[in-house]
Amino acid sequence: MPGGRGDVKGDGHARWGRQRYIWRHDSPGPFQSPCLYDQLTRGGFSPEQARASAEALETAFSESVATKTDIAELKHGTELLHRDFAEAEARLRLEISQSKNDILRRVFGFNLALIGAVFAIIKFAH
Repeated sequence: MPGGRGDVKGDGHARWGRQRYIWRHDSPGPFQSPCLYDQLTRGGFSPEQARASAEALETAFSESVATKTDIAELKHGTELLHRDFAEAEARLRLEISQSKNDILRRVFGFNLALIGAVFAIIKFAH
């Protein structure tokens, strides 16, 4: 393999043996499969073992490892949720306060009407 990384074609793919595998230069993972493949073959793995190990590790890491970008996005999302909850809480507090004032105003008005009705009944009864 020239350059120790497999035959790199212009289409962004590398050839290892007879099969074709994607070589992602912009891979967000902690390693790139071609580099790992080369290290494993230099370390004594057969090409099949190296390929299988590189693919298995890339799959495992791509599905279960969070990158700094993932964590930053999660933190940003959490901050947005916190802000949304704070806004919702403020709106709820305002609505509760307005409802409380409305209830007090109605109760006060009802009590005034009731007192007025009692005085009217007493005046007409005598």
